[in-house]
Amino acid sequence: MKNRFVGGWGWRRVLLRPTERVVKEGACFRKIRFWRWRLGKLFLTNQRLIWTSSWDFPVSPSTIELQDILDIGVPDESTVAKVGMPAKWYVRTPDMMHLFSRFSIYQPFRSDRDEWVQAIRAEMATDD
Repeated sequence: MKNRFVGGWGWRRVLLRPTERVVKEGACFRKIRFWRWRLGKLFLTNQRLIWTSSWDFPVSPSTIELQDILDIGVPDESTVAKVGMPAKWYVRTPDMMHLFSRFSIYQPFRSDRDEWVQAIRAEMATDD
């Protein structure tokens, strides 16, 4: 069986498991300690949430097992906080809170953030 990956073409690659399938993917900002917000690519699979940075950024890809997610949602924030990074959402695991943002610099007030939150919740609810 040939190995399957997500990433490539400028993004760090992550090996998929034999039974893993990609449900949703797209460019996504992630808040990284010490580096602030960094653009990468986010993949939702039937087993994990995978964020990978561009090949030139010295950060390893990050994976979150869907079974480890305790909570997912949109933080309550002031208008001023939204200006810094709009369309934020979080994924809380036992060891930390991961922050993501999905928006276009060309259309900063349009985002599919809610679709991502709903898609992750839907995958968490399925028994794959």
